[in-house]
Amino acid sequence: MAVAVLMLLLVAQGTTVPPDAMVQVRVARPDGPGGVGMEALQKPPASKPLTYRDTSAVFFSWNHNVKDAKGRIVTGLGFRTWMSGKDARVAVYALVPRAGAPNRYLAKSREELDDLEPVPFAEFNLAVGSSRKLDEMKALGMEPMLVTCARVPRKGRFWIDGRAVARLLTTVKKP
Repeated sequence: MAVAVLMLLLVAQGTTVPPDAMVQVRVARPDGPGGVGMEALQKPPASKPLTYRDTSAVFFSWNHNVKDAKGRIVTGLGFRTWMSGKDARVAVYALVPRAGAPNRYLAKSREELDDLEPVPFAEFNLAVGSSRKLDEMKALGMEPMLVTCARVPRKGRFWIDGRAVARLLTTVKKP
């Protein structure tokens, strides 16, 4: 049975003085293992993401042959979240090679990651307490992940200059 590594990188941006609770958007495989939660910002980001580092969470695909409609290899998906009224707004970006970069899976080194360009993939609102499958992933031939939104306590978070930082490496068995 093949074992693949799903790398998750999370940099959830918060306020400088965190309140007792936050709205968190969690993205995970529907069958359970792995997943990551990110805080919904209080206002929309000032600009569109220019690199994968401008997203709050990144899921790197364990299938290195996933292609978008333009034939570009999709190395993973990047996520950004912010509050839109009482709902969390979720923006999903396909991470594809920049113009001039080789059209291949680009997550084998930090230098390769800089060649990824976030391209809009999906955007939707999610009410606190609700969830939805990211069915748009089917167009890439990928199993949809489950996106949920909840209010969670900040207790136990690690804060540096108002930013919660966590890294997670999960081993996932391929079906």
